[in-house]
Amino acid sequence: MRLRCAICFVVGIACALLSADSSAQGVLVPITDRRDHVFDGSRGLLYVTTAHGSVERFDLATQALLAPLSGVGTSLRAVDVTADGRSLYVTDDATTGTQSFIRKVDLGTRLTTTIAYPINRDPRLGEAGSWDIAIGSNGKAFVSTQGLGEVALRELDLSSDVVGIRRDIPGLFFPTTDGMADIERSADRRRMLVDECRGGVLFEYDAVRDVFENAIDFSACWNGADAMSRDGREWALTAGAGAVDSHIQTIGPLGGGVAFDPTRDVLYGVDPFTDEIVAIDFGASARRELFRIAVGEDVDVSRHFDDGVMSVSADGRWLALSTPAGIRVFDLSQVAACRAGNVNAGAGAVTDVLRIGASTGDAYRVVRLIGGTRFPIVLDAAPAGPRPARYALWIWRGEASRSIPLVVGGATLGCLVGPTPLQRGQRPQPVLCIRGAGVPASACRGAREPFASPHPIAPFTIPIPLGASAGFSFTLQCVIEDAGSANSRHVSVTNAIILRFI
Repeated sequence: MRLRCAICFVVGIACALLSADSSAQGVLVPITDRRDHVFDGSRGLLYVTTAHGSVERFDLATQALLAPLSGVGTSLRAVDVTADGRSLYVTDDATTGTQSFIRKVDLGTRLTTTIAYPINRDPRLGEAGSWDIAIGSNGKAFVSTQGLGEVALRELDLSSDVVGIRRDIPGLFFPTTDGMADIERSADRRRMLVDECRGGVLFEYDAVRDVFENAIDFSACWNGADAMSRDGREWALTAGAGAVDSHIQTIGPLGGGVAFDPTRDVLYGVDPFTDEIVAIDFGASARRELFRIAVGEDVDVSRHFDDGVMSVSADGRWLALSTPAGIRVFDLSQVAACRAGNVNAGAGAVTDVLRIGASTGDAYRVVRLIGGTRFPIVLDAAPAGPRPARYALWIWRGEASRSIPLVVGGATLGCLVGPTPLQRGQRPQPVLCIRGAGVPASACRGAREPFASPHPIAPFTIPIPLGASAGFSFTLQCVIEDAGSANSRHVSVTNAIILRFI
C-alpha cells in the first residue's frame, strides 16, 4: 500500500503540473451587447443592461442566466439599485420629441415605470437620452444626459420620482455639465464623483450635506473608467493604458478598468498589457499589489459602457468585468482559498503545514521580516500523513499572486499562486526549489536546488540562505503527499506564504 501511494504521488504530481491550467477563474456570461451592471446582494443576482432594451439577470449561486427583465426600455445604459434592494433605475438612449427617459424597475413585481423629463433640443447643445445615474444615501439620485455641449445635471427624488435640475454645481462657465458626464458613487452612497470628459472638470458631491465641492479643472478628457472608494475618500480614473488616483499620482498600467472593493481599502484594476485583474492595497501608506487574476482573454483599455466596466458585490466576494466576449464574473474568495491551500480538505478542516518559523502570515499570508534576516522554512506533514511525505516546494522572487489551478484527469487538485518549472512559457518562474526523494527532477527544472542531495525529508525545518535587503519579497508554496486530500491522487497544495523584508 505504501509503494502504491508513492507511485500515485510521483505520477500525480508530474501529471498535475504538466496539465496545470492557467486560465481564468471567472465565469463567462455571453452578453455581447452589455452596457452596465450592478449587483443585487439581497437576491444574489447581477443585473446587466443591454443595447436591446432588456435587463439580463445572472444568478451567482447557480452561475446561470435567468429569464431577463424584458421591455424595460429601448437601448439601456447605466443602472443602479436602491439601498433597500427594491428598485432598479436605468438610463436609456431613447427620446421622444423634447423628452428623455429614466426607467424604474420594481424588483418585486418586475414591472417597469417610465420617468420622463424635458430636454433642451437646441441643436448647439444636442441634448439627447439619459446617460449615467448614481443613487445617494439621502434619497436622491443624479442623472447625466447625452449632449454636444453644456447640459443640465438632473436630480431625481426617489420618494416621488420627480426630476429636477441642480443649478448649484461647480461648472467651468455655467452651472451645467458637459454631455455624457460620468457619475460614480462610494459604496456607502455618501459621496459621488462627477467626471466631465469634454470640459476636463471633476467635482464631488456630499450626500450628507447635499452640496457639490472639490472641483478640479484638468483641461483634459480622461475618457475612461472612474471609481470611488467605499467611503469616498479616494477615487481613481483611467486614462489610456494607465490610471491615476485622487492625488493625480500614477497608480500603474490599469487602463483596462477600475473599481473599489466595498468592504476593504482595495482597488481592482485591469492591466491591458498582461490581461490580468490587479488588486492594489489602498489602505497602506505605500500601496502594494495584493494579487492578480487572469482575465482569460485579450482586453484593451476601458471605454464608456463597453469593455472595462467593472462592479464589485457589496460583500466584496464577486467582481464583474465587461470584456469583448461578454461579462466575466470572478469569485474573489477563490484567491484567498488559493493562498490557503487545501491540505486535509478530504478528511476535515484545511490545515496550514508551511510556515516561516512559527508564522503562517497575516490575512493575506504575508510574513514580515527585518531586512537581512535569515529564516527557517518549516514544512509539516499533512495531519492524515504520510510521514515522511513526498513534496515539491517552490520559492518565487517577488509576490506571486496568480490563481493557477492544478488539473489532472479532469479533477482539480488545488491551485498555485505562481507558475511552476513545468510551465516554462509562464512567468515568473521560481528561483529556488526543494523536492523530496522520488519527486522527478523536472519539478525543479531551471530553479536552483540548495538541498539537492540529500533531499530534505518532510516534515522538516531547514534554514534558507536568503538574507534579503529591505524592499525585497519572496513567495513560497508547496505540493505535498496527503492521505487526507480531497482527491484520489492523494496530492494537496499547501498554504502559500508571502515573505516580505521591511
